[in-house]
Amino acid sequence: MIWLKIPKYIKGDTIRLRRLSLFDGPFLNSALKDKDILWSSGLSMPRFRSWFSFWWWLRRTYCYPYVIEVCSRRIGFIGLYNLRRDRSVEMSLVIFCNEDRRKGYGTKAFHLLMYNIQQSLFFKKVIVKVREDNSVSLSFWMKLCFNEMDSNRGFIIMALTIYGGCDGSLSLI
Repeated sequence: MIWLKIPKYIKGDTIRLRRLSLFDGPFLNSALKDKDILWSSGLSMPRFRSWFSFWWWLRRTYCYPYVIEVCSRRIGFIGLYNLRRDRSVEMSLVIFCNEDRRKGYGTKAFHLLMYNIQQSLFFKKVIVKVREDNSVSLSFWMKLCFNEMDSNRGFIIMALTIYGGCDGSLSLI
């Protein structure tokens, strides 16, 4: 596995990304038990008996798991997994409460994470999987310039091609 130099905290103007901690286990376990959230984010995970085993699964699955916070309140999750050097990385992003959606938090979390990984650019594509019937998520990712690559078993696989510019800036293709 390749480890990028990504800080424990990534602070934006209104949101903060904080690396997943053991204390987030119960919160994420209860939030991700909601079938609508799982359905809308395209996540599938094994069932766990305890929040600790769920937390451990998250830590092993995601090489960079972050909790999305607004005013020190946890509102979502963003994480990178299946990192393939010089190829691609997959991303999951979910905002848990309906009241926190459509306020730009997901877009800001995406841009914060992408900006902070540009110094250690080890991949060329970011890939997301979205359920075919989830028009809200599809439009969210399209707004971020993701394009449909493939569809498989009820999911649309979308990708964003990126490259590091000569000046170290992140460019999106």
